[in-house]
Amino acid sequence: MWYIQQHGIRYEDGPAVFTFPFFQPDWKQFSGEVVFLEVSDFEPRGYDEWTQSYDRQKEIAFLQDIIDSLRENPRRIHVRGLSCAESFTLLADYYTSQGYYNSLLNSYTLPANTPITVSVSLRHVLFCEKDKKFLSSRILDHPYYLITPPLRSSSDLRCIQQAARSGLVATVEVFPEDVWLISQVFEKQILSVFQAVQLFSYRWGKYGFVWSEEDHSFSLPDFIVPISQQDLD
Repeated sequence: MWYIQQHGIRYEDGPAVFTFPFFQPDWKQFSGEVVFLEVSDFEPRGYDEWTQSYDRQKEIAFLQDIIDSLRENPRRIHVRGLSCAESFTLLADYYTSQGYYNSLLNSYTLPANTPITVSVSLRHVLFCEKDKKFLSSRILDHPYYLITPPLRSSSDLRCIQQAARSGLVATVEVFPEDVWLISQVFEKQILSVFQAVQLFSYRWGKYGFVWSEEDHSFSLPDFIVPISQQDLD
């Protein structure tokens, strides 16, 4: 409770309603380099074609090139948008080689001077390619399936969720149009409130970002299962 109060979460109308702060990072004022894998410049006709434009092997090779480059040119890099389980395995191996294993094991967080940090979008924490209803819905003038990188398999989704809980994912990006999705993190029991505060706000500052802050109020789900008379008998 103390941590929640110290990091901007406020109660309103009882403990079930929260005002939750989330950060919009200013990528241009980052203390190092911000990189992401570009996709082919074309007009996809559907989700399958969009996925093919962002091949998973390209993503893995992209991350490997970044890790290799640090040997010749040590610097601070933030990678936006990993989507494949293999990428997080590669990242975990790198962190272990740098001696960060105990830090992740004990505190689920990386040192502030970590050479590479990674962010994923809130969408990638919540959805996979099987969520057809979400993919077919539209935001602004575009269908949700036009996400960079595209949503992957359910296995990749589970890996991203575990990477977020374990600290491999340093921060989560919440786009303004996706604020309404925040409550689903708790409804689906993917992250605790403590983990969400770390990923959505606190770590942005820890890892060298400048940001603007916005608040979002929502009700936490009620997980109490009513006890029937038959259960009592």
